[in-house]
Amino acid sequence: MRRPRGRGELVFPYRTPDGAGFTRLRSLNGGSAKVKQPPERSLALWWPLRRPRGAEAVLVCEGESDALAALEPLSESRFASLELVALPGTGFPAKRLAEQLVAVGTRDAFLALDADEAGRRYAEKAASALREAGIRPIVVEFEDAPRSFPRSCWSYISSAVRASAASRQSSRGGWWPRP
Repeated sequence: MRRPRGRGELVFPYRTPDGAGFTRLRSLNGGSAKVKQPPERSLALWWPLRRPRGAEAVLVCEGESDALAALEPLSESRFASLELVALPGTGFPAKRLAEQLVAVGTRDAFLALDADEAGRRYAEKAASALREAGIRPIVVEFEDAPRSFPRSCWSYISSAVRASAASRQSSRGGWWPRP
C-alpha cells in the first residue's frame, strides 16, 4: 500500500471486514474536507489495535481521534476488557454498525458519542439497530458536557462509562469491569 505524503494530517490505517486495507486522512489544518478516504472504499469501523475475533463488549467512540484518546487510559482502567472501536462519523449506517459488531460476537455496546445533536441522534438510531441485532446498547450520557465537548478528556468519558455501567449492572458477569 502506498503511504500518503500529506502534511498536517493524521493517518489512520483501516482494514475492512473482508481484509482490504486503506487509509483515512484527517486534516489538522482545517481544510475543506475534515477527513478523506479513497472514494472506492466503503466506510467501516476502525479498530485501533486489531479487529477482535471475539468482542463481547465494546466501547464505540465517534471518530478515530476519540478512540485514540481513550486507548491508553482504557487499557489501564478497570474497563480494560472492553474492546475499542471508532465510527467514521455519524453518517455511518447504524445497521452496518450492528452487523459489524455482530460479526465479532458483541453482546454489549457502550455508545460514547459526541455530546452534540448529531451524536445524540445517532445514539438513538444505533441503539435501535443494535437491539434489533440482539446487542444490548448502553448509551453513555454526557449530560453536563458542553455542546462542543472535547472528547479527548478521558476522565470525563471514564466517569460517564462507570455511571452508565452502574445504572445497567449486568447479571451475566463475564466482561464486566474488574474491581
